[in-house]
Amino acid sequence: MTTPTTKNAVDAADGAVSGASVAAELAIRSGVAVAGGVATFVPVPFLGDWLVSRSRRQLVERVLRRHGRTYPVSAIKPFYDEGWGAIWLMPFRIVKGLVISPIKRMLRTVFFILGIRDVVLTVGLTLAMAHVLDRMLRTGSLRDDDDAGERRLHAERLRKATIVAYGGIDQRVVKAALAALGRVVRQGTLGVIDVGDVGKDGGAVSAFLAELDDRVDKALLKR
Repeated sequence: MTTPTTKNAVDAADGAVSGASVAAELAIRSGVAVAGGVATFVPVPFLGDWLVSRSRRQLVERVLRRHGRTYPVSAIKPFYDEGWGAIWLMPFRIVKGLVISPIKRMLRTVFFILGIRDVVLTVGLTLAMAHVLDRMLRTGSLRDDDDAGERRLHAERLRKATIVAYGGIDQRVVKAALAALGRVVRQGTLGVIDVGDVGKDGGAVSAFLAELDDRVDKALLKR
């Protein structure tokens, strides 16, 4: 027979496991996102963009499989990779990739501090995309039995909505990241991410994600 005390203990244990699981998943997503974000420093034409796209592809595939989706990750490629876009923009993209981007990335490598903001914004957008996709899959979107063409269009709309939504709150991400970097510098160590540390800012993170969700929903309604 299960007593109230025993039930409370079991519930507490389940909560601890759930919290640890969420923290572990966040750590994995953050690691992949950071790896892609650091790629913005690569001065080789197109390589940095490819690495960022690759990191986002890995996260998208991970989220899809966690929700039981079996279709290839490429089926929603418009969500994590904008590609070349319109044909008339291709010359500009080529010039940007061959000339402008390498110069900017070289400057970031020499003046590291100049690149921190771009890295933070890239990492933040990658994590935001993973969160948005996770939420959409939980609500039953992008199912296995959806029409392939409609699913692809939905993925593209979702990407655009996510970028618009993130663009309205990205500066808060930069401020939070710089504040965290300041703490690291003052402590003189990178330290170790602790589940308890995540919990301390849980309210702020939840509020941020709730606002992101609201902005995404509004952006989707406008399209």
